[in-house]
Amino acid sequence: MNIKYVFACALVVPLLTGCPYNPTTPAPPAAYFNQFDQFQAELAARSAQKIGSADDFKIIVTQVAYPIGTLMRAGSTIPIDYSACTPTSTPVAYGAPSLFPTYTLSKALAVDLGLDNEVINKLTDFGVKVSTTDKVTFSVKNTSLQTLADTDLKKTLGNAGCREIIKGNTAWLVRGYVEGQRDFSLEKSKKATISGSVQKIASFNVDGSKENGLSLTDDKTVGFLQIISQVTTAAESSVPAFEKPTAQNVQGRTFIQQDRLDASDAGMVISKALKASHFNVMGIEKLTSSEMPDTAQVRLFNNGDRQDALRALSELHKLYPNAELKKIGLPAAPGHLEIWLPKVR
Repeated sequence: MNIKYVFACALVVPLLTGCPYNPTTPAPPAAYFNQFDQFQAELAARSAQKIGSADDFKIIVTQVAYPIGTLMRAGSTIPIDYSACTPTSTPVAYGAPSLFPTYTLSKALAVDLGLDNEVINKLTDFGVKVSTTDKVTFSVKNTSLQTLADTDLKKTLGNAGCREIIKGNTAWLVRGYVEGQRDFSLEKSKKATISGSVQKIASFNVDGSKENGLSLTDDKTVGFLQIISQVTTAAESSVPAFEKPTAQNVQGRTFIQQDRLDASDAGMVISKALKASHFNVMGIEKLTSSEMPDTAQVRLFNNGDRQDALRALSELHKLYPNAELKKIGLPAAPGHLEIWLPKVR
């Protein structure tokens, strides 16, 4: 009988039973992630609960914040057109509080989510050491959703200019964004303290006053997740249809992107080195400065191509020692890699 009484005390309200009660129930530990694909799937699943069915779009971690309506070459992050499929009115952003819980990430995954090496190097300059084994707490403040509804997307795709661009092609269209202010927190220790005079690093506000650690928060709302739909024109229809992006069939191609204002031979040097290493280089494409990253990048789409991506990164490091490997969460053909040289400053 005593055992039953103790069990009952644990389940019923103390005021009714006289049982001792501890009002502070510890919060469950934050889920830990160290794999990009798994964490992107987690963020996408939570976002889709608010947006609706994910049958005709894919949610990915933003690498290039193209305007809504931008068309990209299917199977890549290379833009085709910025204006032909621009919606007549900008989608309204609506709040989505408590969309994401707090997560714990590996340092490498935090880099993929936006706490890039440039920021980490700045932390090092201020005496904050972040090792590969460190864990980072990740949360998002002021979350909102901004995306084209199905009816708005259909109207946009029905525009003559948009239809002409897509005609006979398959393209990816930037449909919207999940926005918010990312917060990356490092546990407090000798290696995670910083002077109170340091208030900003890159685009992050720095708060070293927290008891539980050092925090870096976006200084403004950013579209950290991108919503992509694949658009095609069926043979029997002049109006493009939209669906979830799928991998393309052409395999094993490497693309090099260079700033149009870059008069150096960097693109040719990289192309020659990669061809010598048996990469199937498709040539050098010139883009505007606004499309180029601040830091040279190798963009990896498939985990099975990681070794080739690291070989390409090794060649890129010879010209750009701070070049980075970026994981892209979109489907692409096996062997597809993109080399992005930095913008001209």
